[in-house]
Amino acid sequence: MSVEVLQKDIRTTSINERVLEIIANTDTTVAILILLLLLFLAVFQRILWYVPGDPTDLVFLSYVAKINNPLISLIKDTELFPRQNQYRPLPLISYWCTYRIFGVSAGPNQAINLTLHFMNICFLLKIIRAVQKDKALSFLLVSLALISIYTISPASWISDRATLFVTMSLLLLVNHFLSSPNARPAKHLAYIAGLSTLALLSKESGVIVPIFALVAVLGFRRVTLSRFEIVAVFLLILGAYSLLRLVIFGSNVQSYSAAGYLYGTERYDQLSALPTELRLAAFAENVIKNSISTILPAFDNLGSLKPLTASSGIIPIGLMSIAAISLFAVASTRKLSLVQKYALVLIALNSLIHYQVFRHRIQYISEFAFCLFVASSPALVDSVEKRVIAKSLAVVLLLISILSVNTAIQNQWLRRYEQINKYELSEVDRSRVDDVTIKRVLARYKVSEIGKGPEVSKESEVSKEP
Repeated sequence: MSVEVLQKDIRTTSINERVLEIIANTDTTVAILILLLLLFLAVFQRILWYVPGDPTDLVFLSYVAKINNPLISLIKDTELFPRQNQYRPLPLISYWCTYRIFGVSAGPNQAINLTLHFMNICFLLKIIRAVQKDKALSFLLVSLALISIYTISPASWISDRATLFVTMSLLLLVNHFLSSPNARPAKHLAYIAGLSTLALLSKESGVIVPIFALVAVLGFRRVTLSRFEIVAVFLLILGAYSLLRLVIFGSNVQSYSAAGYLYGTERYDQLSALPTELRLAAFAENVIKNSISTILPAFDNLGSLKPLTASSGIIPIGLMSIAAISLFAVASTRKLSLVQKYALVLIALNSLIHYQVFRHRIQYISEFAFCLFVASSPALVDSVEKRVIAKSLAVVLLLISILSVNTAIQNQWLRRYEQINKYELSEVDRSRVDDVTIKRVLARYKVSEIGKGPEVSKESEVSKEP
């Protein structure tokens, strides 16, 4: 047998082995996805039956019902939320399209949010499977991102769709940096510019995408981009975005201000109303809460420590905290991998960008990053014993999360049905929600009198057109 024939046989064997390996990995990934989908449907299916009773959702619904061209939101202030200067055209365009097709029905919009959430889960699984070969551990860690008190809001609240778009942009960028670090500079720049644009058209906090790209390239030097190239594209993106906001909103920059708790115990209704020294303390406290909440879930949605004082909350919070801290500790016993460093950067950036507020929904990105941090730990990749410990801890977290999320979904479902009967009350800002939209919603869900629960109609008797 000639040397050329032998070399050809070796190459063919190598290719065949590689193909078989890809098929085997694909089968495993598909099996994990099927299990995740079944778990997803079992926990989240009730969300599809939410009624449009959320006041913020109704503000968006009322707005898109009155405009003929949603693209105007790209260049004009929608004035949906006065004094906040919100620029979020991408979610608005999606709301408009859904309204034109389905009218005031809530189901299609809920389905879109759930689909985007599951797509993010698929992207997370792709990244995790590239670094963690243990099938059970991969499934458990991705499940923690799928079902969590920190990821339930974007998945179920129509008005928080922007967070799903921003997270998707981040996951796609992380996957690109990990899978193609040596790609041509032009390809890297195109990814950074395109995904940054998607994020910034979704939400102000989408600025996390170009900032992460800058830190990842300059801080870890694994991506084939020069310092000049990444700094130039970063400044170009931020400059264009700032100029656009200046044109739309003018020079009167308004800061976001919301309710919260100082020191976890003292409530304030507007952070901007606090004295300067207390406001600075609140900023620092929000950053700390945002940073540690994924491993210390002791705060309620406004940042209060009330859950610790409730008898029903001490045991589950204690178990979740012990399991999460232990999981983080086990994953930190070896030198951090590149993916772990990326995950910590994401948590830090997410915490700093949201220094003005603490909310569970803000931790959506951090929860994904936490799961990514644990899954990519060299200690868990190399040690069977530590993987067994990690699986046990993840099971505890997942079981409590399922119970907590199920309760949250049930409560929100009942609350929406109560809210739909309160359109005459102060919960809905009548200056931003018009009577026509309210009448359409009431007719769609056949609510005829206050205090009587709505009966969902099978066929809408209301025109979908405004």
